[in-house]
Amino acid sequence: MVEFPCPTCGVSTPVPRGDGTEKGEFPQNIFLQKVQAAAARKKAVDSHCGNYPDSCQDGGTENVQYCIECGAHYCPECRAKHDSMKPLKGHRFISAADATGFITEESLKEALVCEIHRGEELKFYCEEDGCVVCRDCSVTKHKPHTVLDIKGAIIENTKGKISTLVSEGIKLAYQSEHSGKDCQHQLEMCEEKIRRQKDEIQTEADNLKAMIDVECQQLCNKVDQHFGSRMEQIRKDKELFEKNQTKINDVIEFTEKLLKYGSEPVIMTHAKALKKKLRELTLLKTSGAPERAEIDVTFVPKQPTSHDIANLLGVLHDGRKEGSESSLPESLRVQEPSGSSSSTLTEPIDIPTPKVPLPSPGTPNSPWQTPNRESPDEDRVSLYSRRETPDVTAPPGGLGVTCTFNARMPKEKSCRLYGCAIDENGDIYITDEGNKKMKLFAHTGHLKSEMKLTANWPAGIAILKKGHVVISDNSKANFYDNLFKNPRGKVDIFMPKTELLIKSIGEDKVKKPWGVATNSRGEILVCDVHSKCLFIFEPGGSYKTVISLAQCSYPMDIAVSPTNDTVFVSDSHGHQIIGLGVHGEPLMRYGSKSQQAGSGIGELKFPRGICVDHRGHVFIADSENGRVVQLHPDCSFFKEVDIPGLEQPVAVAVNSKGQLAVVEYKGIVHVVQYLKNDSE
Repeated sequence: MVEFPCPTCGVSTPVPRGDGTEKGEFPQNIFLQKVQAAAARKKAVDSHCGNYPDSCQDGGTENVQYCIECGAHYCPECRAKHDSMKPLKGHRFISAADATGFITEESLKEALVCEIHRGEELKFYCEEDGCVVCRDCSVTKHKPHTVLDIKGAIIENTKGKISTLVSEGIKLAYQSEHSGKDCQHQLEMCEEKIRRQKDEIQTEADNLKAMIDVECQQLCNKVDQHFGSRMEQIRKDKELFEKNQTKINDVIEFTEKLLKYGSEPVIMTHAKALKKKLRELTLLKTSGAPERAEIDVTFVPKQPTSHDIANLLGVLHDGRKEGSESSLPESLRVQEPSGSSSSTLTEPIDIPTPKVPLPSPGTPNSPWQTPNRESPDEDRVSLYSRRETPDVTAPPGGLGVTCTFNARMPKEKSCRLYGCAIDENGDIYITDEGNKKMKLFAHTGHLKSEMKLTANWPAGIAILKKGHVVISDNSKANFYDNLFKNPRGKVDIFMPKTELLIKSIGEDKVKKPWGVATNSRGEILVCDVHSKCLFIFEPGGSYKTVISLAQCSYPMDIAVSPTNDTVFVSDSHGHQIIGLGVHGEPLMRYGSKSQQAGSGIGELKFPRGICVDHRGHVFIADSENGRVVQLHPDCSFFKEVDIPGLEQPVAVAVNSKGQLAVVEYKGIVHVVQYLKNDSE
C-alpha cells in the first residue's frame, strides 16, 4: 500500500487504490476546509442574485432575500423559480440586510475538527500548549500535559475573562466616541472663534479706515482754509492791477497819438487834462503785489511702521501663563489642560482687618511715595485720601483694601464720579461727570492718563474685548427731559490708546442711557433709565433687540455674569437687584419684595453700581447704606465687604485677579483684594 506524507503536518496516510476493493479516504484538510468555508461565506454575503441566468442575467440587487438552507441570495424572479421546485419548498428566507449577521453567527456555531485525527471534534484544552485538542490528541501527543474538558469550569472562566475584556472594550469605545464628539465640538468652537476674531479684526480695520478718511478730509480742509484767504486777496489784487493797466495803456496810447498827429492848438488844448490824468494814474496801485507765496504749512507724514499699524489695529493677546508649552492663543483655546499646576483663585473669603497701620503717603521710606506732577515747581499733591476717617489699615499686597486714593486732580475744584471699570492689569477706568473726563489710574492710585470727553454727562463705562471703552452719554437727556419730556442720548465707543472716538451708537434708540456692559458674544448692552429697557447692540454697533425692564422702578446700572450671561440690573428706586435670563425672563432677585428701603440682610437702599466676578459672585454698591454687599451666584446674601470709611459708593468693578474697585460719588476710590491664591 502506498503512503502519502502530508506536506503540512508530516503524517503519512495510506492512499486507497480507488478500484472499490479497499475502503478508505484521505483525512480532511482543515486549512482547505477553512478556505472553502470563507469562500462560501463571501459568496453568501454578496447580495447579488444571478442564480438563474435565463431570468436574472445581470444579477438582481433589489428586494433580494437570503435562503438559509440553500445559502444563496434570490431576487423575486429567482425566488419564484426556487419555490416552484418541490424539493426546495419550505426553505426559510431572511432579508439580505440580516444575512451577513446570520452567516457570521452560524459560522461561529460550527464545530472545529482536528487536522490530524480525521474529523475528531476539538473538545479538550491543553493548559501547557494553550490550544484545543481532540480526544485522540489528548492521549497521544498531549498525554503528559494537563488536558481539561472544555465543557467544564474552564469555559466559564474563559468566558468571564472575555466578558471583562469586552466590557473594557465597550468603555474604550464609549470614551473614543465621547472624545471624538468632544474634538468635533472643540473644532466647531475653534471655527466659530476664528470667524468672530476675523470679523472683529475686519471691523476694527474698517473703523480705522473710516477714521483715516475723516482725518484726511479734515487735514485737506485745514489746508484749504489756510491758503483760501490768501488766495482770495491775491485774486483781488490781480483784478485791480489788470484794471489799472488797462487805464494806463489807454491814456498812453491817446497821448502818443496826440503828440504824433495833433496840431499845436490841439496839443495845448489837451495838455492840462492830460497832466491831470497822468497825475491820477500815478496814484493808482501799480506795485506792492504780495511776494511769491511760500508753502509755510507742510504736511509731515508719520511714516508708520508695521509695528505702529499693529498697535493701532490691535494684537492677538496671548493670556497664557509664562512657561506654557501650548502655542494656541488664549482667545482660541476651548479647553484648559487637566492637571494644570498654575494657581487659581479660591472661593471668596472673609477679609480680616489687619492691625498694622499703613504709612501715610509721602512719608519717608513709604512704599507709596507721592508721584511727581506736571512740573518740578508744582506742589506735590497726594493722590491718596486725606479724609478725616482713620487711615486705611491694610498692608500693600495683602487681602483687604490695598489702596485708597482721590480721583480729583490738583487743578480741579471738585469731581463727580458715576462709573468705573477695571481690566486684567488692574488699571481702573473712571468717568468723571464733574470735569467731563475719563481718567485711567493704576491699581496703586497713580494717574496714567486722562481724556477730555465731548459728552456733557458721561455715566456708565465698560471695557470691550478688544480694549475699546464704551461710555454712555446723557448730554442731551437732561435738557430734553426737562424741556420736552422726550430725552435723547447716545453711547460712545473710544480707543483709549489714541483717544479717538470710533463711533456713536443708539442715537435713534436710547433716551437716557446709564449702565453699559458686554456679554460673552461681544454684544453691547445699554440700560435706559427713561424707557425702562435694555437695548442690545451687535459687536459692530448695529441695533439687535430690546428687552423690557417694566418690573423696575428706576433701572440704572447693569452687569453680565461671565459664567452664564445672566444680566443683573440695579433698580435704584425699587431698592432691589434683579437677575434676568438671556431673553429677559426673571431668574432671581435680591432686596425687599415690597420695594422698601432697608439696611439689614436682604435689604438695600438706592443701590447704584453692580458687577459680577468670574465665579458668578455679585457685588452691589448699596449707595445710601454706605456699603458694598456681596452675593452668592444665586443672589443669596454672602457678606459685606470690609472697606473702612466708605461713603456713598456709586460704582463697582472687578477683574479675574480678585481686585475690586469701589468708587464714591465725591471722588474717593478704594481698591480691594478680596481673593487669594491657592498657595497662600
